[in-house]
Amino acid sequence: MGVARSYFRDSIHPITKPAVIVEALRSAGISMAAALRGVGISEADFQSPAAKISIDDTVRIYQNALASVRDPFFAYKAGLKLHLVAYGLYGFAVLSSRNFRQTCKFVINYHDLADPLVTLSFEETAHHGIWSIEPLDHPAIEGPLYRFVVEFQLGIHTALHRDVMGAEFKAAGANLRYAEPPLHTPPDRRDDVGHGRPRQPAENHLRRDARERCARAPRTARTTAAATRSRLAATAGLPSCGLIEPRFVRRVCL
Repeated sequence: MGVARSYFRDSIHPITKPAVIVEALRSAGISMAAALRGVGISEADFQSPAAKISIDDTVRIYQNALASVRDPFFAYKAGLKLHLVAYGLYGFAVLSSRNFRQTCKFVINYHDLADPLVTLSFEETAHHGIWSIEPLDHPAIEGPLYRFVVEFQLGIHTALHRDVMGAEFKAAGANLRYAEPPLHTPPDRRDDVGHGRPRQPAENHLRRDARERCARAPRTARTTAAATRSRLAATAGLPSCGLIEPRFVRRVCL
């Protein structure tokens, strides 16, 4: 069943992810006015952390990015810049999870609070933990924009894993539903998403080594995560040492 068209127009979603794209465009020399061309939100309002945005306006920002930059890996690189500290209570809850499986369950159940443009699922095999990423069934999300949305999410997933597991984290590989990237893929991205992608598999997959589900994060990563959790807790008025009930996150964020 398709999503109701009116839902795409409702300004009820956080600006966290489109704000990352706008900031990346500004770093590339693209003005905020150009980044927000055709978007129903002012520059002043867009810079407010309390601002909300519609799916249609988010899609328009991504389209503006595609029209403004030539870097084929812009979306992936932008995704790498998004960290848990930007997610508020959602990020606090992720960092408060007791173990990796609980983290995955929380992300799947409450991902719509952070990004309504993709759906996520997770499964474990003997050798890998596999994230499946599928963009929303929106009439504009096809072709280059479909790829943009998927690669933005690949970068975000890599960044968030590094927030939890340490900066050395690298994915075991990725299978994508579109053609392979050009041969001049940057070395850093090639290492992150792996080699040997089959062309047009059934789903977009990001794989991580199954051995890491039981591995303890490096001391530096645990220290960084604890500091991030404390910052988020202070912002929300919560105890930094306690766990948070996921339903509380949904109640506060909606």
